[in-house]
Amino acid sequence: MPKSFGKLLLTSVLLLFMLASVANAGFLEKRTRIELKGGIWDQKTDVAYTVSGGTVETNYGGEGAMGGIAVSHWVRENLALAISVNGLGVSVDNRVAAGSVYSHTVTVAPILFGARYYFPNSTFGSSWRPYITASVGPVIGYESIEEVTSSAVTHNETTETTFGGHIGAGLDLQLSRLFMLGFSGGYFAHSDFDRPIGDKKNFNGPEFGISFSILLGKGAN
Repeated sequence: MPKSFGKLLLTSVLLLFMLASVANAGFLEKRTRIELKGGIWDQKTDVAYTVSGGTVETNYGGEGAMGGIAVSHWVRENLALAISVNGLGVSVDNRVAAGSVYSHTVTVAPILFGARYYFPNSTFGSSWRPYITASVGPVIGYESIEEVTSSAVTHNETTETTFGGHIGAGLDLQLSRLFMLGFSGGYFAHSDFDRPIGDKKNFNGPEFGISFSILLGKGAN
């Protein structure tokens, strides 16, 4: 099954590259992009299901999952400004036992403002658009712990905000005038939270993602 999935993924990527190579791309200045992104972050994912003595426990350490949405606008052919909201480091721990229910959730959400610089000039107007990128902004960490027993309901929430940023590089492939595929990688980092979120004060690490975008506007004449 994994080999079949890998072959399917590789074939799909090659077909998309071929489609991009013949697409009528056009210039991007003054166009706007809505981008959905998914990928891996820090490459650590643990999933465990335990049933023992009347207790059912589910643990998911999602430090390998990443998702987000971004809106960007090309102010020049070689420069796009962007705002993005991402979800990183999601962790869920649920436990159901006789007379009690326990739930623990951790989410880290960077809200970043930045820019992408496209190069070289020979790629302008083509389907293949390499770039470098940098962004900064607030990083919100949220932790929720809830426990329900026969005698009490306990609910605790912790929210921390700090400052972070991201640097990276990528390649945009314009599939048509309306659609774009993207591949990117980089490093995400932020200053420590004042209080731990899910037993950690920072979630710094590398990331790799694939995105799909819709392009709006007519662009510069």
